[in-house]
Amino acid sequence: PGHSDRSKLTSPRWQVEYDLAMGRLLAAKVRIDGYNAQLAVVKQGKAFANANSSLWILHQSNTNAAGSALVKMIRDSQMLLGRVIKENPGTPWAEIANRELTQSMGWEWSER
Repeated sequence: PGHSDRSKLTSPRWQVEYDLAMGRLLAAKVRIDGYNAQLAVVKQGKAFANANSSLWILHQSNTNAAGSALVKMIRDSQMLLGRVIKENPGTPWAEIANRELTQSMGWEWSER
């Protein structure tokens, strides 16, 4: 609900702190919700593609098959973090945003 009030922030410092906090928050929510969605897939009985496989391994990925709501959150997070980097180059805020963007927000299963 507070997203529309971002433009009312008059200080550039408050704006960048808002963008960084919301971008990181959305990224964390996407990772958590995506993780839970992937666990639900396995609990429902995900079948192995290879008959010799007996182990599922969950790892971070750039793909996200958990739904359109999470895809929208990923886009919003990337937009906010990208704005931090673009408008505040060379600052600690930009470095934190860059680190956040280098971590994948999706999950995928591999079998062994």
